[in-house]
Amino acid sequence: MPAHPALATAPLPPLPHWESTPADLPGAIREIKTALRTRVAASGRTVSDVFAVIEQRVRARVAEIMASRERGESIWPVIDYADIEAGRVPADALAKLRRRACLVVRGHFDHEQALTWERDIVEYVESNGFFENYRGPGDDFFGSVGSRPEIYPVYWSAAQMQARQSIRMARVQAFLNGQWKHESEGVKWFDPTRDSLYPDRIRRRPPGASSSGLGAHLDPGTLDLWMTEACQNAFRHLFDGTVEEYDPWDAAYRTAGSQYPGTTMCLLGLPHLPGLDGPVRHGPRPGRAAHRPDPRSHGVPHAAPVAGRCARGRDVRGHGQPGIPGQRHMAPAAHAGSQRHP
Repeated sequence: MPAHPALATAPLPPLPHWESTPADLPGAIREIKTALRTRVAASGRTVSDVFAVIEQRVRARVAEIMASRERGESIWPVIDYADIEAGRVPADALAKLRRRACLVVRGHFDHEQALTWERDIVEYVESNGFFENYRGPGDDFFGSVGSRPEIYPVYWSAAQMQARQSIRMARVQAFLNGQWKHESEGVKWFDPTRDSLYPDRIRRRPPGASSSGLGAHLDPGTLDLWMTEACQNAFRHLFDGTVEEYDPWDAAYRTAGSQYPGTTMCLLGLPHLPGLDGPVRHGPRPGRAAHRPDPRSHGVPHAAPVAGRCARGRDVRGHGQPGIPGQRHMAPAAHAGSQRHP
């Protein structure tokens, strides 16, 4: 297959779109699948052609990563907070961040501050009788973590708010936001210097925990990715025969679309912005973060639309790109005050 086949120059057929969940969801799925195939075919390619390009790129990136691991190199980029603060992040570290779409920030917070927040969180949860009184769902999102929850629906403790409102957090978030192409077509899709204080839950694994923690999953959205106009524009290169031009760091249209309601609201768009604060050491043991380190495999439509469920995280335990091993890699050990951005 030619790298850049001759494509149709005539206007491509438009795609139907729904800005809220269709009343006849199965019928809408059938309609959009037919329309997508027709549009790709009108471009001079087939869906199989487009998939083959993506698969070849993933294979090449996985081979690169496996070779790096064989050389004993860290797969995850590691950047010191001091370099972010001083604006002197090395060019090779920036390039690796953009190729891997994940990051460990060393020394994001002072070691003792991180440990203090850890103690405060434990005291807050225990003093409010969380384990005795909580009656909501436990950790039933893609993993079995035992009888005691390790992900707490607690959002507004003092320690959490202090971390979110820290100038050190704001600097790292602005640094990561700034990696995106956030202006194009005369539109500023978002302001990289502003943040909405992502209301993260508490994720805490008590000492000695042996469970596997939160299982492998994707949070890229679901039916919205094919069925709303903004998402169709965001992924236009996948649907118009120009898949080679797809840029996973281009934020165009990603902040402009509506989102179908569901039990787990999964935002399209900027998946690594919030990050995970690591107030305690994470070593080489079960529960440490793993990641598929290739931005081209993130935030894109991952499977054909199937009937039924909107805005849910997708369980991918045991699943990767078929026939391509070595797609998930553990984060390096992180000490108190470091931060991971998957």
